[in-house]
Amino acid sequence: MTKSGRVGPLMLHRSTLTDVVGFAGQPDSERDSATYDVKELGYGCKWISGYPDCETTFYLTLGSGTLIEFWTKSIHYTALGGIRVG
Repeated sequence: MTKSGRVGPLMLHRSTLTDVVGFAGQPDSERDSATYDVKELGYGCKWISGYPDCETTFYLTLGSGTLIEFWTKSIHYTALGGIRVG
């Protein structure tokens, strides 16, 4: 993730569901959360007690459908300065 909000070719507040799937492929988990008004796309998921525990999750607003957040514990992503998880 870059300081300007890029995750690979994706851009926070601009990229759409189609962009995320084009970059990351079909998600292992896809859930809508009315509580947080987001769609969660999970990758590298395992299921624990019926809930996904995913290595990487992209969050898109339910309203506009744009990417607003990214979370990962995967070593395949790097942050500023080449910092990796773990």
